[in-house]
Amino acid sequence: MATPESLNILDISGTYTMNKSKSDGSFDEILRLQGVSWFKRKAISLGTITLQVKHYKDDEGIEHVDIDQ
Repeated sequence: MATPESLNILDISGTYTMNKSKSDGSFDEILRLQGVSWFKRKAISLGTITLQVKHYKDDEGIEHVDIDQ
């Protein structure tokens, strides 16, 4: 996943989508080593991963990062 230039470590909130053209495709081998079947690996390779990240501080000043897929 590539990040926008405007992003900084003080606030990483945003939506991130996997850019398959920047991936080396090695996730198939990783899944194979984990025992995932060929059929499931092919189904996974057709999908696109999108993450929604919410970075915030609570009332006590503690930082949180919530990630939804």
